Formats: sequence, C-alpha cells, structure tokens
Amino acid sequence: MDTKRKAEKTHYVFLKYGALLLFAIMLAAGCSSSKKALKQGDYEKATLEAAQYLRKHPGSKTSQDVLRQAYPMARESALRHIRQAEDSGASDRYVVAADAYLRLNELANAIYDSPKAMEIIGQPTRYDRELRDVRPKAAEQAYALAGQLMENGSMRDARRAYILYGKANRFVEGYRDVGRRMAEALDAATVKVVVKRPAADRPFIEPADYFYDRLISQITERKHRFVRFYTADDARRAGVSRPDQVLELDFSSFNVGTMRESSDVRDVSRDSVRVGTTTVNGQQTDVYGTVRARLIVYRREVLCTGTLRVRIMEAGDGRVAESRDFPGRFVWGEEWATYKGDERALTDEQRRLTRRSEPSALPTQQELFAAFSRPLLDPATSFIRQYYRRFAED
Repeated sequence: MDTKRKAEKTHYVFLKYGALLLFAIMLAAGCSSSKKALKQGDYEKATLEAAQYLRKHPGSKTSQDVLRQAYPMARESALRHIRQAEDSGASDRYVVAADAYLRLNELANAIYDSPKAMEIIGQPTRYDRELRDVRPKAAEQAYALAGQLMENGSMRDARRAYILYGKANRFVEGYRDVGRRMAEALDAATVKVVVKRPAADRPFIEPADYFYDRLISQITERKHRFVRFYTADDARRAGVSRPDQVLELDFSSFNVGTMRESSDVRDVSRDSVRVGTTTVNGQQTDVYGTVRARLIVYRREVLCTGTLRVRIMEAGDGRVAESRDFPGRFVWGEEWATYKGDERALTDEQRRLTRRSEPSALPTQQELFAAFSRPLLDPATSFIRQYYRRFAED
C-alpha cells in the first residue's frame, strides 16, 4: 500500500471514529440534562427533555428511567398546586390553574409525539375540558391583577404586570385591550439607559467614537426584555427625556509615551558552510567552514497606557450604581537591521530584518489610540451585559 492510500485510510478511520465519539458525547449530554433536571426536582423539564430525547433515541435507558420517574411527579405536582390555590382562595387561583393545565397538556403532547414515551407511560391525560372552563376566568383574573400592579407605579411591579398581561392574552387571545396594556407595562418596566460618547482628549475623538459605535453594536445585539440602550440622538428621537440610567465611558487617562530607540549588536555564525574549493589528489573538492557576521538590530518603540472607566449612573440623583476600570497597555514597535560580514551566517528572520529600512514615520496618535482601545472592547461589553442581566432576567 503506497503512502497516499495509507493517508487516505488513516483519514477515513479518523473521521469514522471521530463522528462516533461526537455522537456519543451528544448522546451523553442529552441524557445527562434530563437526569440532572430530575435530581434538581424540576420534573416538568425532566419529562419534556426525556420524551423529546426518546423520540430520536428510543433505546436510551437513562431517558426511559427518567421519564418513568419524572412524569408522574410532574403531573402530581401540577395538580397539587391547583388544589392548594383553590383551597386557599388565592387571588390568582385561576391563573395558577390555567398555567398548570397548559403545562400538563404540553407534557402530554411531548409524550404523544414520542412512540417510545407512549410505550412507557401509556396515554397521558390531557386537561382540555378543565382548561376550557378556566381560561375566561384566568384571563380576567390576570388582567385585573396586572392592573392593580400597574397602579403601584414601581418598575418591578410593572414587570410582573407585563407577564400577567401576557398570560391573559395566552389564556384568551386578544382579551379586551391587552395588547395596548402590555405595551404600556413593558414601557414602564424597561430600564432606559443613555450611553454617552466617550470622554477623550481632542486628538482621540474620532477613534473613541469608533470604539463607542462598536460597543453600542455589541451590547444591543442581544435583546433584553426589560433593558433598552440609547445613544443621545436615539433618546431624543424616542422622546426619552428622563432616562433611568446614564452609562459613561472615560478615556481621559490615555497617554502616549515618548519614543524610545535602542540597538543590539550580535555576533552570529554558522558552521558547515561551503567556503571554497581545493584540489586533492588531482580532484577538486568543496571546503566547508564557519561563516561570521556582525548584526546590529535597531528597535524603535512607543508605549501607550491608560484606563477605560465605565460608570453606570442613576439619572435621577447622579448616584454611581456601578463602576469598573479597565487598564490598557499597547506597545508600538518596529525593528530593522544592518550587518557586516557574510550574509550566510544570518537566519531567515535576521535576513528579513536587514531588508527592512528605517521607518520614515511614526503611527499617528489616532492609530495608537485605536490599537490601545481595541482589546478593551470585549471586557467592557461583558461587564455591561453582566450588570444589566439582572434586569433582563427579573
């Protein structure tokens, strides 16, 4: 077998067993997810994931065991919540019941869609009649509770109201003026943040604005349900005259150091290089020896340092809600070289340096600022996203 065929066979074996390994990993991940949910007491999630997994992988013993345990407990837990809400006369008892019946029907559908799950559980109970009876009451109750929450005037209550209006619309689509009410609740529930353009010295305004545009793009690419970021212009166009918070960016500590120059003299050599010929016994023979050169490497560099300060301010009283400093450092450097002696003593990299000429100009201050600020974009974005995640998940 020639080298090419051996390589092809090795590649085929790698692909075959690599695919099997990937499949095994995915299989284990799917099983472990439902098993983990079961251990954590999230019986509904465990049931859904096990049933969905068995639809594609009916032979999974782990998913079969999870489904046998999880579904009865998920069903009993949902029915118990309904009974408790009814017995206590809770103000949201119809909402609780409708939610629970919808979830139970979702579990039943997942089992019906999976032949193996049906084989294990049998025909799961659907609660269509109970749901039909409770839907109008649940929609009315959710709508009324949401209205009461909106009267409280707090952002947290507005978020709860928005969710309840959404449930009212789910129970009875288009219930009363629920669409308008949801929009009002969402507006009241949303943290409106104006992101100010960075503070920077005059020469760096243009690259600082570029950084700003990139930051705005990154923090808004993931949609937040209860957070909205605005530029100053966007806020004016949207009529947001009183934002909830202001996000400030400050590059004012950026500093371009003085240029430094240095040189390094190196004596280099290489052995076993053909240096000539000689005649031995009437025959011409190559002569090998050591070649040497003196290499002078010149370096010119500029050190840029500074800090990006990100501050999240409460717009009402100017209080600092959160602040973080991101220190940065960038070294611009250029190298070139000259030599005396035998060029063959140089390495390929050293020869490359000797073919470079002395830089005729330094990068502009704007170019230095852009290179300095670029690595700060991702950590600043991560910090901002992490802070506002608490509102998005509320």
